[in-house]
Parts: sequence; C-alpha cells; structure tokens
Amino acid sequence: AELQKEKEETRKLAEDEKAMLQLELDSVSFELKRKKEAHATAEEHARHAEEAQRAVRRELETLRMQWEEEKKDLQDEIARLKALVKRKEKDLEQAHAQHQHELEQLRKSLQRETEKAERNVREE
Repeated sequence: AELQKEKEETRKLAEDEKAMLQLELDSVSFELKRKKEAHATAEEHARHAEEAQRAVRRELETLRMQWEEEKKDLQDEIARLKALVKRKEKDLEQAHAQHQHELEQLRKSLQRETEKAERNVREE
C-alpha cells in the first residue's frame, strides 16, 4: 500500500510536471509564433520601403532627365536670341552707316546748290 501510494504520488507529480512543461511549451510556441509574425511583418515593411525607394529613385531620374532637357532647350533659346541680337546690331550699324552716307550726299548736294545759287546771285 505504501509503494502504491508512492507510485500514485510520483505519477501525480509526473503529470503535474508534464502539465507545467506543456504550458511552458505552449507559451514558448506562442512567443515563437508571435516573433515569426513580427519578423514577417518587418520583412514586408522592408520590401515596401525598398519598393518606395526604387520608385523615388525612378522619379528623381525622370525629373533629372526632364531638367536636363529643359536646360538644353533654354541654352539653345539663349544662343538663338544672342545670334538674333548680333544680327540686329549689325543691321542697325549698316542702317546708321547708310544714313550717314545719305546725309553726307545731301550735305554735298546742298553745298553745290548753295554755291550755284551764290554764283547766280553774283552774276545777276
């Protein structure tokens, strides 16, 4: 009877120990599952962040290319306008020289007419 009682107590202690170990195992399993889920979530967040970063890089490259294109267009327009200004300055210089020449011709013609009129007046 004493041996039977000891066996029963040992069996009960073993069952209690088993139940405690099962609770601990369940707790560890739950924590492991929670950590795996957190890790998977973190990996997904990292993937989304990488995708967003790639999208930003693509957008920046597109904007840089557009800026380069616009910069070149503006440089071309500046060069065109500078050439136009030079042509206009040259045209203006030529027109000025032509007017100076015409004024000189008119002055000489006026001088000849004046001298002719003075001779006519002296002769009369």
